[in-house]
Amino acid sequence: MANYEAMAERSGHGGLPEGCLCRIVGGAEGGAQVIEVWRAPDAARRFSEQNAQLLVEFKMPPPTHVAAFPITIYEAAGI
Repeated sequence: MANYEAMAERSGHGGLPEGCLCRIVGGAEGGAQVIEVWRAPDAARRFSEQNAQLLVEFKMPPPTHVAAFPITIYEAAGI
């Protein structure tokens, strides 16, 4: 998890990147599990392309599963 946090800090976004509505991150064996909700597929694709080199730099495995679908309802509790 520390490696993921260092990679996120190195990305220089200082929070959510443009177009990302939310991000949920939890530790997992060998890395992290990440769930993101994006405003549009193009924003997610652009972010992935711009930051692909960070996966290599921090020796993080690429995502093993990516799913995209239109959102009908988006609700979140203020934590």
